[in-house]
Amino acid sequence: MSHDDMIQCSVLQHMMQCSVLQHMMQCSVLQHMIQCSVLQHMMQCSVLQHMMQCSVLQHMIQCSVLQHMMQCSVLQHMMQCSVLQHMMQCSVLQHMMQCSVLQHMMQCSVLQHMMQCSVLQHMMQCSVLQHMIQCSVLQHMMQCSVLQHMMQCSVLQHMMQCSVLQHMMQCSVLQHMMQCSVLQHMMQCSVLQHMIQCSVLQHMMQCSVLQHMMQCSALQHMMQCSVLQHMMQCSVLQHMMQCSVLQHMMQCSVLQHMMQCSVLQHMMQCSVLQHMMQCSVLQHMMQCSVLQHMMRCSVLQHMMQCSVLQHMMRCSVLQHMMQFSVLQHMIHSSVLQHMMHSSVLQHMMQCSVLQHMMQCSVLQHMMHSSVLQHMIQCSVLQHMIHSFVLQHMMHSSILQHMIHSSILQHMMHSSVLQHMMHSSVLQHMMHSSILQHMVHSSVLQHMMHSSVLQHMMHSSVLQHMMHSSVLQHMMHSSVLQHMMQCSVLQHMMQCSVLQHMIHSSVLQHKLF
Repeated sequence: MSHDDMIQCSVLQHMMQCSVLQHMMQCSVLQHMIQCSVLQHMMQCSVLQHMMQCSVLQHMIQCSVLQHMMQCSVLQHMMQCSVLQHMMQCSVLQHMMQCSVLQHMMQCSVLQHMMQCSVLQHMMQCSVLQHMIQCSVLQHMMQCSVLQHMMQCSVLQHMMQCSVLQHMMQCSVLQHMMQCSVLQHMMQCSVLQHMIQCSVLQHMMQCSVLQHMMQCSALQHMMQCSVLQHMMQCSVLQHMMQCSVLQHMMQCSVLQHMMQCSVLQHMMQCSVLQHMMQCSVLQHMMQCSVLQHMMRCSVLQHMMQCSVLQHMMRCSVLQHMMQFSVLQHMIHSSVLQHMMHSSVLQHMMQCSVLQHMMQCSVLQHMMHSSVLQHMIQCSVLQHMIHSFVLQHMMHSSILQHMIHSSILQHMMHSSVLQHMMHSSVLQHMMHSSILQHMVHSSVLQHMMHSSVLQHMMHSSVLQHMMHSSVLQHMMHSSVLQHMMQCSVLQHMMQCSVLQHMIHSSVLQHKLF
């Protein structure tokens, strides 16, 4: 009787109903097979490859043998008897990769076939993946460096070339994983932390897996199928923060590694970030209060302590964002406006994130790296004014909030303003006619209508400027002279800004 005949005659189904496979495991038959290297021998003789060429696995799937295995909890039984762990200790999985069995599976579209017949969905409903996690099979895979081996044999790259990830999304496998809370389960059992400790993520970057995902537009496909939105609705990102996965990534310098391997730059070249905005992923993050959650869990503070932001600047990530007009795209997609509506910036201030940035001299670092100058050259600030982002900040009373939270005072204590002058940022602003632009776009008038200037005086910000010798510094740095040479003051008068100041009782406020 051939293997095909066995499947068609439902012999395998019958074996499962009579719990023959379970019995084999209790008697450690499979373990014995592994110890005697029977499976290794099968691979060396290319038996598994032959099975695929003859579409035996496809046939098993069509006859729902795999589904039957799950209903009879055969896979769970394998885990309880630690068969999978035994396979790893005897390096069976490594052997499979060296003989390119997994690559062969993809070429014969076995994985695609599994998805079309909803085998993976069935695995989740029977909580097979959860069981793997509880029995620490995934942890064991990492300790035996199976995942690293997959990368060295370019299995993941092969998956992308055969569009396996795209197929998973079309069959909504990832959505199904989230509904069955598989990802949450991974975090509770610290699988992601384990991946980081075993440097699996670093290995992925060294093998340029992420770059390959972008070239095959897998990330774009994820967005079109709204996978990221689904993650947020199922609060997966919130769960990551509660389990301090992001903090763990920073301590193990995974984010730094991403920058050194220029992953972020690659994302921009493949317009992944632009695609995120077109699919309103960032807006969705705000509606699900993911950013607020990041602040409560002090993720941003942790990023600063681990100098992630400084590292971004050294690797010129921010400059790269501007060259590819990512920031402009954010403004066009009204992401910044959405941040203000969702009171994300207010939340940042309440959690003293901005103060933390100054204590860690992030702003100073931005100036040293000429990020602000770069923003001016790429007309990001002009773009913000045209798109009413600055006006929106005033309507949302963000500037008032900055004053209440004593952020401006903190800027002076941290000598950020002095640093701006040393770095000739203000001079650069004038040369680029940003101040003129602000006047034309009635941003200054808007500030007066919104009583921001009155608020500054009430909060003694101006007094603080004098105490901190900022004004003296302005004169020494010839900023005022520069303002006159660029005819900023003349421009203010033509647009009746000074008249407006008088009408808005700003000057009266200053005098009294």
